[in-house]
Amino acid sequence: MKRPSLQWTTYKAEYPTNPGSNENLGWMEATVNKDGETLRTYSSCYVKSNNVDNWLRLPYVEGGNAKSLHISFTFTMRKCSKMFDSTNLQQCKETFNLYYFEAGSDFANALRPSWDALTYKRVDKIAADKLFVDNTEREYNEETRQIALTSRGVYFAIQDEGGCVTLIRVKVFYVVCPNVTKNFAFFDETPTGERDFSVVSQKGECVEHATQKSELSYLCRQDGNWFDVPKGECVCNPGYQGNTAGTECTACPPGQYKWSEGPGPCNPCPAFSSSKSGAAECECSAMYYRSPKDPKSKPCTQPPSAPRNPIIESQTSNSVTLAWEPPADLGDRQDLNYRIVCQKCSSEVGFMPGWRGFNTTRVTLTNLGGGKTYEVIIYSENGVTNVSATTPQSVSVNIVTQSLGKITGVRKLSKGPKFLTIGWDVPSAMKGKVLQYQIRYYPKSDESLANMKYSLSQNFTLTEFMLQTEYIFMVRGETQEGWGEFSDPIMIQTGPHGSTIVGVRRLSIGPKHITIAWDVPQSIKDTIIRYEVRYYPKSQEQNDISTYTQWQNLTITEFMLDTEYEFTVRCETNNGWSEFSDPLVVQTGQKESTSTPIGIIVGSIVAVILCMAIATIMIIILLRRNRPNCSEKKDCDAYSHVIQYPPLEHHINGGYGGLTMPLFPSPGSVHSSVRTYVDPHTYEDPNQAVREFTREIDACHITIESVIGGGEFGDVCKGKLRMPGRPEMTVAIKTLKPGATEKNRLDFLTEASIMGQFDDPNVIFLEGVVTKSNPIMIVTEYMANGSLDTFLRNNDGKFTIIQLVGMMRGVASGMKYLSEMGFVHRDLAARNILVNENLVCKVADFGLSREIESDTTEGAYTTTGGKIPVRWTAPEAIAFRKFTSASDVWSYGVVMWEIVSYGERPYYNWSNQDVIKAVEKGYRLPPPMDCPEAIHQLMLDCWQKERSHRPKLGQIVKTLDKLIRAPELLRKQAKPRPHNFIDPSAPDMTSLLSVEDWLLSIKMERYFNLFLAAGLTTMEQVRHLTVRDLLNMGISLVGHQKKIMNSIQTFRAQTGDGVQQHMSQAALV
Repeated sequence: MKRPSLQWTTYKAEYPTNPGSNENLGWMEATVNKDGETLRTYSSCYVKSNNVDNWLRLPYVEGGNAKSLHISFTFTMRKCSKMFDSTNLQQCKETFNLYYFEAGSDFANALRPSWDALTYKRVDKIAADKLFVDNTEREYNEETRQIALTSRGVYFAIQDEGGCVTLIRVKVFYVVCPNVTKNFAFFDETPTGERDFSVVSQKGECVEHATQKSELSYLCRQDGNWFDVPKGECVCNPGYQGNTAGTECTACPPGQYKWSEGPGPCNPCPAFSSSKSGAAECECSAMYYRSPKDPKSKPCTQPPSAPRNPIIESQTSNSVTLAWEPPADLGDRQDLNYRIVCQKCSSEVGFMPGWRGFNTTRVTLTNLGGGKTYEVIIYSENGVTNVSATTPQSVSVNIVTQSLGKITGVRKLSKGPKFLTIGWDVPSAMKGKVLQYQIRYYPKSDESLANMKYSLSQNFTLTEFMLQTEYIFMVRGETQEGWGEFSDPIMIQTGPHGSTIVGVRRLSIGPKHITIAWDVPQSIKDTIIRYEVRYYPKSQEQNDISTYTQWQNLTITEFMLDTEYEFTVRCETNNGWSEFSDPLVVQTGQKESTSTPIGIIVGSIVAVILCMAIATIMIIILLRRNRPNCSEKKDCDAYSHVIQYPPLEHHINGGYGGLTMPLFPSPGSVHSSVRTYVDPHTYEDPNQAVREFTREIDACHITIESVIGGGEFGDVCKGKLRMPGRPEMTVAIKTLKPGATEKNRLDFLTEASIMGQFDDPNVIFLEGVVTKSNPIMIVTEYMANGSLDTFLRNNDGKFTIIQLVGMMRGVASGMKYLSEMGFVHRDLAARNILVNENLVCKVADFGLSREIESDTTEGAYTTTGGKIPVRWTAPEAIAFRKFTSASDVWSYGVVMWEIVSYGERPYYNWSNQDVIKAVEKGYRLPPPMDCPEAIHQLMLDCWQKERSHRPKLGQIVKTLDKLIRAPELLRKQAKPRPHNFIDPSAPDMTSLLSVEDWLLSIKMERYFNLFLAAGLTTMEQVRHLTVRDLLNMGISLVGHQKKIMNSIQTFRAQTGDGVQQHMSQAALV
């Protein structure tokens, strides 16, 4: 079969030394037969010049929805050493170059785009793994490359620079995750991401007859496969059942129903009901009903028939007991109850055991009126009575009560501001002796406030009532026959306020003034308009004087000396004046004498001098007692004898009284586990360490596929490791660059001997090394998603908080393993964490790592120089180059921040010097967006200034495990707390030596005496104060409280315990 010509665009550059030469034919189209198939091919084979530049451009390829394109080649390559004309051989290569040019439309012609490497973007230099010698033994090579696509389409171009290559087949394609229905959600076909390590989130939609419960998304991996489980949930609607595959929701057939959402099956309709297709519940048959409280699986039922055979069991003048038999038909239910309706009954009538909702066949009515006729209706009801279309069945009984007589002549006997007395008469027609009387009264405007009082005599005095209010009173009597009828009502108007002012007292007195004050009892609810103070000489009330004021005190300046005065006070409200208070008697002073005895003057002077001397001595003693000893080192309880602090607020310290409870216990002795790590630097011959801790791999078992990055010592490649007896595996290969020094070689192999000692699921695993041939290689497991920081930035916002906490847990577990081996990383950061295709995080890059010294109690390593990653390094490591596992914990806290912020740069665009100064002053990174409070609290614990206060890595792993098991602890979002995150420009509070200096610095010196009175003489005492303490001291202005507390918080942060003082309860897991 003849194939049509491809007619791809070709170009060959002219040679300056031989222009117009036709020996180089460039790329030539030809027909070949491969495995019985006729194929059109392109070949280029010219090796007689050093400047071969032959180009072949493919037609325009539209990318559609693809984010990346793959191009696959099948080609042959002749071996240069076997060229047929070695005499004319000038340049021979066993590679060709692949380029691409992105374009929004198909515009290319023979001249555009320009045929040069500057116009096109280079993809890769493609080398042949298999070379052939002659045409009879051709070896076919397969290579595939990928590009990120940002435009509508692309031109691919191939450049030959002097090889002998034949293109057999070229395939351009893109990879998609196929459309899939899972968990009743449909996800459309999704092209993969732009790079090897990226994932694409595809939104889904519920299948028909299903409801979305949470946002649907499915992550498409680069290999065209979906991650195991989609995010979100769809459930089948009521009336629809899901199939076992989770792909569709089908309607329930007639005669069946499904009430709830979910994949469960449909159920048959219960008795006396039926349904149509897709029913959520079954409809009851005619005259049958279902109660809203009944489960949908319960048969439909009916209301009961009427009660039977009612009788009056017993009766008095104001009570009656009725009885009856249950209905003949209960309606197939067991929740029968009765309801009583009494025509013409007042609201005082009582029902025992009640008027509705009881299931006994007896009821007693009390407080009935004498000599009256009542109709009592007894209804039988059950759970479907209210939903039925029929009237409840009932039976009625007529009751006539006897008349025992009615109280008459109810009247007011007397009234005062604090009492009201009424009386009444007993008519001769009253049957029997009256045992007691019942008085019912209420404000005329609101009968719901009615009260009942009892009396044994024919009068009653009321002392609890509202003033200036109209009250209704009624009375009835009780005999041995029962209660009689209530009297006719009477209305009585209560008087104004009584004597409500209390506590009238003398505040001060002098020759020319008297000051009195008084109290208002809490019973006065109305707003007081003013007070009237009435006073007069005790024996001359007719000469009284009244003065008015709006205050609860008054100073009198006009009075007679050497006289007893009486003072009384009353108040005025909107309801009028109250009664005057009880009188206060005040004796005024005598007239001043014209001469003062010299003895009194001398005695007064001596007394004043003596008091001043005593006061001076006491102040000196107190100051000496409270002055701190500068050379004495005090612990946190050193001032407990000066002031007893109230407990800090529960939300600050978790409710542990006055002490702050740390999240983790203070560290004890140095790690006691057996030490397994050996420092390769201790070996006289580093090659010996390599032999002990690594495995030598033969280079013939390694195939390098592509370069994926560059390192300190050379390239990082992706390849295959084919070991005898083991399945082929993808690996990462670090190569030592040509021309490396001996020191470079030793450092390169030292990192391998460090890595070779580790075997943990969260630490990068060393497969082996190649040292017996060039180039020298380190072979490790392959991590498909690359470094953690880049991976997070490329997938911003695509993970749940549980997934992010899982990443933190993986890093913490790997660091715990290293720490238990006695090993310090020194360069822990998200860029040095690698992520595999299953999102497992592994610690890597041990180029800066060192062993913890075993001859020190602190386990510290001192560096001799070199660069330090300031943004990730603990303050003591920056200042003194002291690295410990505790400094790794600090770095781990920054890694947590990087994870939650999806790879943000710590401390943003600050300079390194600004970061160092700010951290030293107490600044800590604020919570990233959507960061749980418990996670940010764990970060703050890792950033404790005192390294012994930081949690151990094992404790961090346990805390993260608890958060993963109890995700409800992650719901509360962290909020930035300004008092913990101070500005680098904040004043240095640690330089203030005294309380007075501190108060002056914040312009609050007016409260210095209050601090002294509370015994607060040092800044160490001040740092423990709370808002409640300030209130107790008398500092009541809210603005001043905030100013003082903000300054105290800054002081706490700068002295290193601000974070611990404000540990939140959410982090104490």
